Amino acid sequence: MKVLLSLILLYLSLAAHSKGEMFQKRKDFRVSHIGKKISVMQTAQSCYRSASDNKAMKACNEAKKSSMESLKKEGEAFKSSMKTEREKRKAEKKSKK
Repeated sequence: MKVLLSLILLYLSLAAHSKGEMFQKRKDFRVSHIGKKISVMQTAQSCYRSASDNKAMKACNEAKKSSMESLKKEGEAFKSSMKTEREKRKAEKKSKK
């Protein structure tokens, strides 16, 4: 009985630790991602301020658009990797039952 209880407590603590890791990964990514967006916007702001004609403004728009698209792809890749991890944990949980 004590062994069973110990195993259950161990399993629950590992599950909680895993969820804590997932939370920390999401949190770290989001904080970093926001910093990158701020950097892109500051660069765009500087570009717009120094633009002297429409052609320069268009170049600023294109640079900002390109940077934001790459950030979006990075976010989608992270989201996909988190989904894969979640599905893996669910499969492991089901196989233990």
